[in-house]
Amino acid sequence: MNKALLIGGIFLIILAAVGTPNAFLNYKIHKSKEAVSVKLLELPNCSNGSYRNKFLTLEYNGLKYVLRTSCKYVNTFHVGQQVEMFHKDGTNNFVFPNENVLSELFSVLTIGLVGIAIGFIAIKRKRLSSE
Repeated sequence: MNKALLIGGIFLIILAAVGTPNAFLNYKIHKSKEAVSVKLLELPNCSNGSYRNKFLTLEYNGLKYVLRTSCKYVNTFHVGQQVEMFHKDGTNNFVFPNENVLSELFSVLTIGLVGIAIGFIAIKRKRLSSE
């Protein structure tokens, strides 16, 4: 049981370590408010009931970018439309002005803290059971 807890805790820590840099970058981009105009090339199909983890294709400075998004941010747009998004040159990250990036950052950090807590609990249980 302790090994399963420890493995689960390590898995959550790794998951948070992978997601935190991107969530933090999106937070910084949103906070900087550096807006650019992008052209929407492909919109996700939001008619099937699932509104999360959809993909949007946009064009900026002649380059195409594919972004994971939620339908709540794109349901009023149409293909070919120019929209303002926050972006930092040198990154592939684009953020909608009304996007809630703070909750994403908070979620990733919480996953990491839960993983650390589970890891400590597993280690403490192992020490108590070996004594």
